[in-house]
Amino acid sequence: MSTKKTQTPKKKRKNQAKVRWEVLENEYISTRISYKDLAAKHKITQRQVEKYGSEHNWVQKRRDFIGEVSENVKNTLINDETKKQLDYLAEIGEASKRIIEAVTEAVNDKDQFYKRSFYSVEKNEVVEYRTDKIDGAAVNQVLKALEKVTDIYCAAYGIEKEENKKRFEIDVVLPEGMKEYGE
Repeated sequence: MSTKKTQTPKKKRKNQAKVRWEVLENEYISTRISYKDLAAKHKITQRQVEKYGSEHNWVQKRRDFIGEVSENVKNTLINDETKKQLDYLAEIGEASKRIIEAVTEAVNDKDQFYKRSFYSVEKNEVVEYRTDKIDGAAVNQVLKALEKVTDIYCAAYGIEKEENKKRFEIDVVLPEGMKEYGE
Protein backbone atom coordinates (compact mmCIF):
# COMPACT_ATOMS: atom_id res chain seq x y z
CA MET A 1 0.00 0.00 0.00
CA SER A 2 1.30 3.21 -1.01
CA THR A 3 0.43 6.22 0.81
CA LYS A 4 -0.21 9.16 -1.36
CA LYS A 5 0.19 12.55 0.07
CA THR A 6 -2.40 14.85 -1.20
CA GLN A 7 -1.29 18.38 -1.67
CA THR A 8 -3.63 21.06 -0.72
CA PRO A 9 -3.62 24.01 -3.13
CA LYS A 10 -1.99 27.12 -1.82
CA LYS A 11 -4.43 29.81 -1.02
CA LYS A 12 -4.08 33.05 -2.85
CA ARG A 13 -4.18 36.13 -0.78
CA LYS A 14 -7.46 37.93 -0.91
CA ASN A 15 -5.99 41.10 -2.46
CA GLN A 16 -3.77 39.25 -4.93
CA ALA A 17 -5.89 38.99 -8.06
CA LYS A 18 -4.45 37.76 -11.32
CA VAL A 19 -2.09 40.49 -12.52
CA ARG A 20 -2.19 41.39 -16.19
CA TRP A 21 1.50 42.16 -16.54
CA GLU A 22 1.28 43.21 -20.21
CA VAL A 23 -1.04 46.05 -19.16
CA LEU A 24 1.33 47.17 -16.44
CA GLU A 25 4.32 46.86 -18.78
CA ASN A 26 2.66 48.97 -21.48
CA GLU A 27 1.67 51.59 -18.95
CA TYR A 28 5.16 51.73 -17.44
CA ILE A 29 6.94 51.91 -20.79
CA SER A 30 4.65 54.47 -22.43
CA THR A 31 4.24 56.86 -19.49
CA ARG A 32 6.36 58.40 -16.74
CA ILE A 33 4.69 56.42 -13.94
CA SER A 34 6.95 55.01 -11.22
CA TYR A 35 6.97 51.42 -9.96
CA LYS A 36 5.52 52.67 -6.68
CA ASP A 37 2.61 54.49 -8.32
CA LEU A 38 1.99 51.60 -10.72
CA ALA A 39 1.82 49.15 -7.79
CA ALA A 40 -0.58 51.38 -5.86
CA LYS A 41 -2.78 51.87 -8.93
CA HIS A 42 -3.09 48.13 -9.58
CA LYS A 43 -3.26 47.17 -5.89
CA ILE A 44 -0.15 45.01 -5.76
CA THR A 45 3.12 45.43 -3.89
CA GLN A 46 5.88 47.64 -5.17
CA ARG A 47 8.28 44.71 -4.77
CA GLN A 48 6.21 42.58 -7.18
CA VAL A 49 6.33 45.32 -9.81
CA GLU A 50 10.05 45.89 -9.28
CA LYS A 51 10.82 42.18 -9.56
CA TYR A 52 8.72 41.60 -12.67
CA GLY A 53 9.91 44.86 -14.28
CA SER A 54 13.54 43.93 -13.62
CA GLU A 55 13.11 40.42 -15.04
CA HIS A 56 11.53 41.82 -18.21
CA ASN A 57 13.82 44.84 -18.74
CA TRP A 58 11.13 47.48 -18.41
CA VAL A 59 13.61 50.29 -17.80
CA GLN A 60 15.49 49.55 -21.04
CA LYS A 61 12.23 49.09 -22.93
CA ARG A 62 11.09 52.51 -21.69
CA ARG A 63 14.36 54.12 -22.85
CA ASP A 64 14.03 52.44 -26.26
CA PHE A 65 10.39 53.53 -26.54
CA ILE A 66 11.21 57.15 -25.66
CA GLY A 67 14.04 57.12 -28.20
CA GLU A 68 11.71 55.78 -30.91
CA VAL A 69 9.02 58.31 -30.10
CA SER A 70 11.57 61.14 -30.14
CA GLU A 71 12.94 59.96 -33.50
CA ASN A 72 9.43 59.68 -34.96
CA VAL A 73 8.50 63.15 -33.75
CA LYS A 74 11.72 64.58 -35.17
CA ASN A 75 11.14 62.85 -38.53
CA THR A 76 7.54 64.07 -38.63
CA LEU A 77 8.64 67.64 -37.95
CA ILE A 78 11.35 67.40 -40.61
CA ASN A 79 8.88 65.93 -43.11
CA ASP A 80 6.32 68.65 -42.35
CA GLU A 81 8.95 71.39 -42.77
CA THR A 82 10.24 69.78 -45.97
CA LYS A 83 6.68 69.64 -47.34
CA LYS A 84 6.17 73.33 -46.50
CA GLN A 85 9.43 74.22 -48.26
CA LEU A 86 8.53 72.12 -51.30
CA ASP A 87 5.08 73.74 -51.45
CA TYR A 88 6.74 77.16 -51.21
CA LEU A 89 9.15 76.28 -54.00
CA ALA A 90 6.27 75.00 -56.12
CA GLU A 91 4.51 78.36 -55.65
CA ILE A 92 7.69 80.17 -56.69
CA GLY A 93 7.95 77.88 -59.70
CA GLU A 94 4.34 78.58 -60.71
CA ALA A 95 4.84 82.33 -60.27
CA SER A 96 8.03 82.16 -62.34
CA LYS A 97 6.21 80.22 -65.04
CA ARG A 98 3.43 82.84 -65.21
CA ILE A 99 5.99 85.67 -65.36
CA ILE A 100 7.94 83.93 -68.12
CA GLU A 101 4.72 83.38 -70.10
CA ALA A 102 3.75 87.03 -69.69
CA VAL A 103 7.22 88.26 -70.64
CA THR A 104 7.33 85.93 -73.66
CA GLU A 105 3.93 87.18 -74.77
CA ALA A 106 5.00 90.79 -74.29
CA VAL A 107 8.28 90.34 -76.16
CA ASN A 108 6.52 88.55 -79.03
CA ASP A 109 4.02 91.40 -79.35
CA LYS A 110 5.89 93.91 -81.52
CA ASP A 111 3.73 96.75 -80.29
CA GLN A 112 4.01 95.90 -76.56
CA PHE A 113 6.88 98.21 -75.74
CA TYR A 114 5.40 100.98 -77.86
CA LYS A 115 2.31 101.21 -75.68
CA ARG A 116 1.80 103.73 -72.94
CA SER A 117 -0.80 103.39 -70.23
CA PHE A 118 -2.17 105.92 -67.79
CA TYR A 119 -5.19 106.24 -65.56
CA SER A 120 -7.71 108.78 -66.76
CA VAL A 121 -9.57 110.38 -63.89
CA GLU A 122 -12.12 111.85 -66.30
CA LYS A 123 -12.91 108.47 -67.86
CA ASN A 124 -12.26 106.53 -64.64
CA GLU A 125 -10.26 103.89 -66.54
CA VAL A 126 -6.80 102.95 -67.78
CA VAL A 127 -6.13 104.43 -71.20
CA GLU A 128 -3.56 102.98 -73.62
CA TYR A 129 -2.00 104.69 -76.60
CA ARG A 130 0.75 103.83 -79.07
CA THR A 131 4.01 105.75 -79.49
CA ASP A 132 6.84 105.67 -82.01
CA LYS A 133 9.47 104.93 -79.41
CA ILE A 134 10.19 101.91 -77.18
CA ASP A 135 9.32 102.49 -73.56
CA GLY A 136 12.64 101.83 -71.82
CA ALA A 137 10.89 101.92 -68.44
CA ALA A 138 8.62 99.03 -69.47
CA VAL A 139 11.60 96.95 -70.60
CA ASN A 140 13.38 97.81 -67.34
CA GLN A 141 10.32 96.70 -65.30
CA VAL A 142 10.30 93.34 -67.07
CA LEU A 143 14.00 92.87 -66.38
CA LYS A 144 13.57 93.82 -62.70
CA ALA A 145 10.70 91.32 -62.35
CA LEU A 146 12.87 88.56 -63.83
CA GLU A 147 15.75 89.51 -61.57
CA LYS A 148 13.48 89.43 -58.50
CA VAL A 149 12.23 85.93 -59.42
CA THR A 150 15.84 84.83 -59.82
CA ASP A 151 16.72 86.29 -56.40
CA ILE A 152 13.79 84.50 -54.73
CA TYR A 153 14.69 81.23 -56.42
CA CYS A 154 18.35 81.53 -55.38
CA ALA A 155 17.37 82.37 -51.80
CA ALA A 156 14.94 79.45 -51.62
CA TYR A 157 17.56 76.96 -52.81
CA GLY A 158 20.45 78.56 -50.94
CA ILE A 159 22.28 79.44 -54.15
CA GLU A 160 24.75 82.29 -53.90
CA LYS A 161 24.35 84.71 -56.75
CA GLU A 162 27.58 86.03 -58.19
CA GLU A 163 27.38 89.79 -58.39
CA ASN A 164 29.97 89.87 -61.17
CA LYS A 165 27.76 87.92 -63.57
CA LYS A 166 26.24 89.95 -66.34
CA ARG A 167 22.64 90.97 -65.93
CA PHE A 168 20.02 89.87 -68.41
CA GLU A 169 20.91 90.93 -71.90
CA ILE A 170 18.22 91.51 -74.50
CA ASP A 171 18.89 92.66 -78.03
CA VAL A 172 16.15 95.00 -79.09
CA VAL A 173 15.94 95.49 -82.81
CA LEU A 174 14.15 98.66 -83.70
CA PRO A 175 12.28 98.96 -86.94
CA GLU A 176 14.01 101.22 -89.43
CA GLY A 177 13.55 104.87 -88.60
CA MET A 178 12.46 104.22 -84.96
CA LYS A 179 14.35 105.58 -82.00
CA GLU A 180 14.39 104.34 -78.42
CA TYR A 181 12.25 106.37 -76.06
CA GLY A 182 14.25 109.05 -74.35
CA GLU A 183 16.82 109.55 -77.13
